[in-house]
Parts: sequence; structure tokens; C-alpha cells
Amino acid sequence: ELDLYGEVSKDLGLVTAMLGYIYYMYEPYGHQDTQEAYFRLSRDLGFAFAYVEYFRDIEGDNDGYSELGLSRGFELNQCLTLNLGTNIGYMWEDDQDTSWTTKASLDWGFAESAKLSPFVALAVQLTDDDDNYTAGFGNELIGGCMLSTSF
Repeated sequence: ELDLYGEVSKDLGLVTAMLGYIYYMYEPYGHQDTQEAYFRLSRDLGFAFAYVEYFRDIEGDNDGYSELGLSRGFELNQCLTLNLGTNIGYMWEDDQDTSWTTKASLDWGFAESAKLSPFVALAVQLTDDDDNYTAGFGNELIGGCMLSTSF
């Protein structure tokens, strides 16, 4: 899976608002590509960074998906930052929580506008509803690496 993101943000004083777009590329793996738009409000609480986010599938007819989360970064040195985060997902169409996910990543800023981020995450399923698209995935331990750049 290759995910391509675009995002704009504006600091509104009390909160920061973000509007974004994600293109999920699955085609080489036999799945149909898909797209989402999202809106996020976030605030630095001092001890952690809090956010609420809403995702909407552009091509689908669902009612959307939301996340409520907390995260914190710890700068280890000028190039390395340890990031810890946790969130709860909510499926509006099914009116239920979907999963609780906790993630740790180590961001290595190897260039001024680029970073490599190996990560590990644990997703705990919060529903056993067979009509929910997450039903049956169970608890998952996921690992990977992200390459990102900004301009």
C-alpha cells in the first residue's frame, strides 16, 4: 500500500485546523485504489498533543470515521525524536467504537525536510459486530517504516 497525503493547516489560536486528502494506492496488490478527505482540530495541552479527526471516503457512501487521540514527542537529539500516541476510532455509520490503537515511532530527520520513521503499533478491536468492516480483524501488532517529506 502506498499512501499519498496533502494537507493545509491554520493556527486559529485556541486550536489548529487542518484539511487534508489521502490517496490509497493498492492496485499492484489486487485491490481498488481509494481516496479520503479529512478534517482535524488539534491543541497542545502542554503534557500532550490532543486531536479529533473526521475522515470521509470520497467515492463511498459511508457516514465517515472519527478518531480521538493523544500524542507526545520526546526529542532525543537534534536528529531523533521518539513519538508515542494513542487513539480510539469511531465508525459513525455503525454508531460504535472500532479500535484502540497505540503507536511508537522513532523519527530520524536525515535531511532538513525529510524523515524516516520506523514504527510499531498495537490495534485492539473494540467491537465484535459482524456488520462492522473491522469485525474479525482481532488484535493486531503492526510494524513498518514511513518516509516523509514536507515543503
